[in-house]
Amino acid sequence: MSVSPLADGPSLLAWARRAAGELERKRAEINELNVFPVPDGDTGSNMAHTMAAAVEEASALPAEAGLADVAEALAVGAVRGARGNSGVVLSQVLRGFAQAAHYGESEGEMLAIALTNAVGFVDRAIADPVEGTIISVLRAAADAARGAVGSRVGSVAAAATQAAREALEMTRTQLPALREAGVVDAGGAGLLAVLETLTDGQPGEREPKDVDWHGAESHGTEAELEVMFDFRGDLDALQGRLEDMGDSLIIARISDTDGRVHIHSREAGNVIEEAFASGAVSHLRLEVLPSLLPAGQPERLIIAVTPPAP
Repeated sequence: MSVSPLADGPSLLAWARRAAGELERKRAEINELNVFPVPDGDTGSNMAHTMAAAVEEASALPAEAGLADVAEALAVGAVRGARGNSGVVLSQVLRGFAQAAHYGESEGEMLAIALTNAVGFVDRAIADPVEGTIISVLRAAADAARGAVGSRVGSVAAAATQAAREALEMTRTQLPALREAGVVDAGGAGLLAVLETLTDGQPGEREPKDVDWHGAESHGTEAELEVMFDFRGDLDALQGRLEDMGDSLIIARISDTDGRVHIHSREAGNVIEEAFASGAVSHLRLEVLPSLLPAGQPERLIIAVTPPAP
């Protein structure tokens, strides 16, 4: 007998572990799709790391933890461990589950609420959203889930997954970088992998269709330096100050004063100074993206920023 992933705390955690495993399994495949917004080949790795961080946080709870507690822990772990654009978006999907878990509705309604909330969180988190990406896939899944409310949770999950699959295929033609490379959006592919695990063993599940994700060699446009950090303070004010300092600005919120910030910028020093002047900064991480590296250098350089030795 199948058990809904939204039946209780242990079932939700079991689903999260399944989703983390699937992202890890498809890590390399999703990385190969990564041409937008930066062709740095790490979307699969970022999403797998983010989901693993969520599972690690929730796994620390007592075995008898309830649905709301597990959902909240998954969201907090994902936000704290989010990496890259796609990881930040995934953290907001889990935040949508955390908020929906408090409603006490039917499991199908909870799933629809979770995905709808996630759309709202992502719209607020991303300063300049771009269609034809993971955002389009998430929105399609939420719309389909709302349309299927009243059915069993498996049917709601299947409707959301099928809509996501179709929206993912559409991304191939929506963005020039994807169209030229002949691939679908990497973040959207990762989100689809997560949604497909919701239908594992559920009544009403639709058989997945084979999707040709790959095409020509990956390429893209010039990128900025990626800056990520946890922040406590006025997130709305910080967002306003950072908007003109770069692009791909995303703020994943746990609350209005607690969240994780992601931005691509050539003014990383100014970004960091502004953040420290505006509130409390921790877990600062900078990454030199491929287009900024001299010819012949490794494709990625990680810079670790640590306090000075006493």
